Amino acid sequence: MQRREPELAREVAELLASEKRDHANHLDAYRRQTSAYTRPRIVERVRRKIERAFKPEAAVPTNPVYWRLLPPGELSEDRVRGYYAGLQRSGPGTRYDPDRIVKALSLGPDQRYEEIGGVEGYTVFTFPHTSSVLLECPIIGNAIYVIHKDWERWSKMTKQELMADESGDIVRIVHRPSWFEKVKQELGK
Repeated sequence: MQRREPELAREVAELLASEKRDHANHLDAYRRQTSAYTRPRIVERVRRKIERAFKPEAAVPTNPVYWRLLPPGELSEDRVRGYYAGLQRSGPGTRYDPDRIVKALSLGPDQRYEEIGGVEGYTVFTFPHTSSVLLECPIIGNAIYVIHKDWERWSKMTKQELMADESGDIVRIVHRPSWFEKVKQELGK
């Protein structure tokens, strides 16, 4: 047995070295295959999928604005209670009506402005035939606004400030059966 000990030790050492090489090769192959799934590549792939999903509007240039469009204003206690009571009745989560954005795009905008960080809130649409702009929000419960002049200034104000304005520069349209006809009329379409 003592005579075979050096031979067995050599075999074990060779086997161990072979297994380490195999492990290193498998680990290297694994890393090469998974490198395609690094975070930047995943983010880029998701961005491309989103662009393809919204291809019809891709022809309209989109520009970010560096302020919050129609920031929420102060609400009374009664309004806050009413808001949460409405949420309770309608169920959890936010409901969207993407048809609102589709209809805005059907009016032929030449520019679109979104808040930095996405299109969850209002989007501004400008048109080549008028200086008026359209502010639309796909979240059910939000009205549409047509602003006839100085939209950048007005869009930084709260909804309550817009509704209180009596200059005629802002037209608030609630999404009721004839809302789209009212929008086209305000935009001169």
